[in-house]
Amino acid sequence: MDNPIIENWVINQIMLGEKMGGYYLQGNIYNHPNPRILQGEKASTSELKSIDFENNKAVTLNTTYILGLRDT
Repeated sequence: MDNPIIENWVINQIMLGEKMGGYYLQGNIYNHPNPRILQGEKASTSELKSIDFENNKAVTLNTTYILGLRDT
């Protein structure tokens, strides 16, 4: 299966009580292997492990996303 694509994405930081935690992406997700995530649904990823802007990829614990257009 192809990697899911995230469009119109933004980077957000996780809040852990009053402290800031890691980062995650939020945007419209396509081709996700989880059938509960509908095509184009706005959703959040799990915590980011890495993000590669040069190759348009973001890696979470279980999923590698292809980065589409960033939200402006």
